[in-house]
Amino acid sequence: MPVELEINSKTVQAHPGPSLFEMAEELGIRVPNSCFKQGKCKECLMEIVEGMEHLSARTPQEGHLRGDFRLSCRTRIESNQGVVHCHTLRRGVLRIEERAQGLPSQGTDWKPDPSVVRLRP
Repeated sequence: MPVELEINSKTVQAHPGPSLFEMAEELGIRVPNSCFKQGKCKECLMEIVEGMEHLSARTPQEGHLRGDFRLSCRTRIESNQGVVHCHTLRRGVLRIEERAQGLPSQGTDWKPDPSVVRLRP
């Protein structure tokens, strides 16, 4: 009997081997990342709510994490049965602060330097 894996309230049956990232992709769940699943960017963070014992041991790339947090690209299903519940963590919307101590007051012609403005593809 495979592991019942729930990510962000979507459920799938999982056999040992695939990473949580791969299973999220299978469910159509977007997981933030910029390192192509190499464990370098630390963006694919998931909180494991239940079933940590059914997952692989922490990798060196996860050494900075504590508690129930894992990198989904480094965490693999290891059991043949059980239940794992987890959810992705997302950063807030990136934005340029336009009012802060030391910035020109509103009403001036001041604009953020274009080198710090990110455009979405």
